[in-house]
Amino acid sequence: MLDTQNQSPWLTPQQAAVYLRCSKNFLDRDRIEKLHGIPYSHLGRHIRYNRVDLDRFLESNKRQEAGK
Repeated sequence: MLDTQNQSPWLTPQQAAVYLRCSKNFLDRDRIEKLHGIPYSHLGRHIRYNRVDLDRFLESNKRQEAGK
């Protein structure tokens, strides 16, 4: 489980996958194929995901069930 207190808001792809409860492969494919537009940053050769950006992305992609 990812401890979200006392840590940097910047997550590695592995940490972001745990945070989002998806696979690292899903995030890799999203980055390479531009499937969903999950925000990330490049730091040299390193990829980092900002926890706040991930939360915003999830909120902006929230769906309502039909009839509710």
